[in-house]
Amino acid sequence: MKRFVGIHIKISSLFMAAFVAIILISSTVSYVRFSSIYRERIVEDLNQIMIKNQINIDHMIDGIDQATMLVYDDKTITDILTSTSTDYLTNYKNKELINNQLNKYIYVPLSNNFTSYEIIFYVNDTMPFARSLSASNNFQFSGLFSDEQARNAPWFRQTMRKDGELYWFQDNDNSNRIFVARLIKNSQLVDEIRRGGNADRANLGVIVINFDISQIHMQIKSTKLTDKTQVVLLNENDEMIYRQGSSLKPEMFESIYKQYLKAGQSTAYDVSYEDQAYIVNVREIKNGWKTVSLIPQSDISEQMGGITNIIVTATVLAIVAGIALSLLISTRISLPIRKLATTMGGVQSKNSMETIVVPQSNDEVGILYVNYNRMINRINELMGDVYQSGIKEKDAELKALQAQINPHFLYNTLDSVNWMALGIGADEISETISSLANILRYSIKDPNKLVPIFKEVEQIKHYIAIRMICYGAEFDVSYELEPEALGFLMPKLILQPLVENAIQHGIEKSPGKGRIAIAGKLREGVIVLTVDNSGDGSSDVNAINAYLTAKPTSLRDEDRDGGYGIPNVHQRIQLLYGKPYGLRYEPNADGGVKVVVTLPT
Repeated sequence: MKRFVGIHIKISSLFMAAFVAIILISSTVSYVRFSSIYRERIVEDLNQIMIKNQINIDHMIDGIDQATMLVYDDKTITDILTSTSTDYLTNYKNKELINNQLNKYIYVPLSNNFTSYEIIFYVNDTMPFARSLSASNNFQFSGLFSDEQARNAPWFRQTMRKDGELYWFQDNDNSNRIFVARLIKNSQLVDEIRRGGNADRANLGVIVINFDISQIHMQIKSTKLTDKTQVVLLNENDEMIYRQGSSLKPEMFESIYKQYLKAGQSTAYDVSYEDQAYIVNVREIKNGWKTVSLIPQSDISEQMGGITNIIVTATVLAIVAGIALSLLISTRISLPIRKLATTMGGVQSKNSMETIVVPQSNDEVGILYVNYNRMINRINELMGDVYQSGIKEKDAELKALQAQINPHFLYNTLDSVNWMALGIGADEISETISSLANILRYSIKDPNKLVPIFKEVEQIKHYIAIRMICYGAEFDVSYELEPEALGFLMPKLILQPLVENAIQHGIEKSPGKGRIAIAGKLREGVIVLTVDNSGDGSSDVNAINAYLTAKPTSLRDEDRDGGYGIPNVHQRIQLLYGKPYGLRYEPNADGGVKVVVTLPT
């Protein structure tokens, strides 16, 4: 047996499921949308930060470029380097003068971008002034040196190839410093060189500026977007020359950067390394270097924690409100139905047949209440009919019991009288007694038993025989019975009261010799029996039909004509088979009436 689940639980569960589904979907969509918006904001902020880094480093490069160009165009430095003086004191003063010029052009401007740096000026050793300088090929000291030992160094040759442009490089022995070199020329001989003159005559020397790599950190230290943001500086060969923080491993960065290059992106791009996702942003600066920033997606997720908590809290509150609303709605919907179910349960348990108040609604529930009230009223009517039928049945049984004064004694007495009549040759008396015994036996034995139609017709023939002998009635009787209809069952004593009524109210009043026609046929699944009699034309068919459906006030009313009475026959049929069946009277052409009996097959 299935477990009972109330409609209140079903409706509330359905509403709860719908509310929870809608809220979860809405919360998920909101979270995804907020995450997308927040990520877009992070990417946009990252772009702005990277642009700021680019501007800061470009500004630093511009400062170095402008400072070294001032040396390039300084006439005092050019005149000193191209002079032929060999006087020690003069050369010493000239060194001081060059240092002052360098301080004016380089030290002061660069101090705006650097807190610590060094300047080395390698003078062309073909210049007379270079003879007063010591030669050097390392970057241990700053100042003026002859380029005799430095000119074979790779960085020096690269600087010469740059032909006056800045050349950036790193030294293996000083990996924590960045170097930038520029070839300084005699601006007075540039036009001569362009006309095909000796280019070496115009080369005054190479100026080298180096600074600690931490100076780069000063340009970008305030641009970290999250705690774990990593910023990397790459040279023109995509080699790492600076990284902000020590947690970024070179092999890790190499893998991430290769993914970025393979994707061919120009700004922000998502990559992954060892199950960790990163947002990569790359910006190229003036000297061909690149700044690369890496932001772990986990940092963004952590910063999204506040929004996530708000969404989760709002979701929980919405679900609680949805559940409460579901219970309220389901209660409003199911309460009238549960009230109706409780009332119907009371009908079963307490035999209560009271109607209930109709709810003030024009929906399906209101229709249920109206139809339930109609059903209860109809049941009450039927129960009243059954109760009245029960009283009638008990009364009839009582009469039948009163009539059964030792039926065997009556049968034996009638049988003895029959033999006595045969003994003296009184055939009519014998026939009458035999017919009466058959009728008595037929009516008393199993009165509620259904019998074939032909049995009922046999009893009619016995009854008509008695009427003709005892009462001297003279009338014609005809039978038209279809053979296929005779085998169907019908209640006992249906036709006898009809024939008796036809004789008393029709034949006895008809002028001349009367007639009775008894017919039986099968039509569309219904048995139709008719008793047609002649008369004097005084019978009111409408009154008779109304009399059939009228409720008698007592058993005496329905039995006033003797026997079972015509209304009793009609009611017995309808109690057995329902309203569509029973009796119906119609007028005929002989001034009499025809009673039609309909029975189911």
